[in-house]
Amino acid sequence: MDREEVHTRTKDKVLTDVILKSPVDEYEIRFRRRAGFAALALLVLLAIAIAL
Repeated sequence: MDREEVHTRTKDKVLTDVILKSPVDEYEIRFRRRAGFAALALLVLLAIAIAL
C-alpha cells in the first residue's frame, strides 16, 4: 500500500494523519478518470455533430 501523510495546522500544534491507498483505490481512480474522459469526448462529438 502507498503511504502518505497529511499535516493539519491547528491553533497550538500540527496534526499528522496517515493516508493509506490500496490497489483497488488506484484502480477506481483510473476507471473514473477514463470514464470521465470518455463522457467528455462523447459530449464534444455530439456537439460537433449537432453544429454540422
